[in-house]
Order: sequence, then structure tokens, then C-alpha cells
Amino acid sequence: MDEMGEQGVRADTVTYNTLISALSKEGEMGKAVRLMDEMLDLGVETSHVTYKTLMDGFCRKGNLRSALNMRARMERRGEARECGHL
Repeated sequence: MDEMGEQGVRADTVTYNTLISALSKEGEMGKAVRLMDEMLDLGVETSHVTYKTLMDGFCRKGNLRSALNMRARMERRGEARECGHL
């Protein structure tokens, strides 16, 4: 991400989702959530893929409460409609 910024390339939703996916697969859920928060702080739009990736990561770690919290967060932002869950 730093190198992209140095080159004047702005990360988009796909870039962030790719990084969030990699962190989730490594079980680095705290880092993955912080990256999503960074996305939002920078005005990069999340998508249903962002939330689904995080929910899947939490479920793989057996953390159902955090997965459900992420779903609630997705619903508050209106992303659940996009993936057909509402």
C-alpha cells in the first residue's frame, strides 16, 4: 500500500478486498478489520465482498459473535441488500 501511494496509485475497493482476504486467510482478523476501517476513513467504498470476507474469516476462527457483528455492520451500511440478504 505504501509503495502504491508513493507511485501516486490510489487503492480501490478491489485492492482493499484483496488485502483483507489475504489477512483473513492468515487469521489476522484484527488487521483485516483495521484495514476495512482505513478504507472507510479514506472514503473508499466497501462492498458486500468486504463484509463476506471478514465474516468468513471470523467463522473460520470460530468467532461467531464477531461474524454476526460484522453482518450487523454490513446491514447498517446497506450492503446486505447488494448480496441478497435482505
